[in-house]
Amino acid sequence: VKPKKVKPTARLLPSDLKDDVDISLLRDALSAKAAQADALKARLRDAQGRAQAAADKLKSEHGERELLRLAKEDLESQVALLASDKEYALSEQELIMEEKDSFISSSLEKIEVMLEERSQQAQAVAELQSLVESLRGQLGEAERNR
Repeated sequence: VKPKKVKPTARLLPSDLKDDVDISLLRDALSAKAAQADALKARLRDAQGRAQAAADKLKSEHGERELLRLAKEDLESQVALLASDKEYALSEQELIMEEKDSFISSSLEKIEVMLEERSQQAQAVAELQSLVESLRGQLGEAERNR
């Protein structure tokens, strides 16, 4: 059996003061522990507040991230639609250019035919005028010979 330890303060004080000192020491110790507990509670509240703020920020950022993801998907969809529209417009432009080139070629051929016909008509008119002049000359000579 171990001998009971005696507090150092108990050896120095008379026995009638010993109980008062023990109570005072207990009060001081309880007071220190209460202050320590209050400080720990304050630190806990502070940590909980920071944890809640971080959780709120994380939740907010997650919401923003989801909104950005949805916006990105919408923009990608718009880009795909615009690319499709561009492809369609380019193919339509190509068809229109081919039709225009065909129309221009056809018109040039018609113009060439018309110019050839005009040239032939001008030559025919010139030949007819020459014939008319020749016939007038013959008519005039026939009238003089009569």
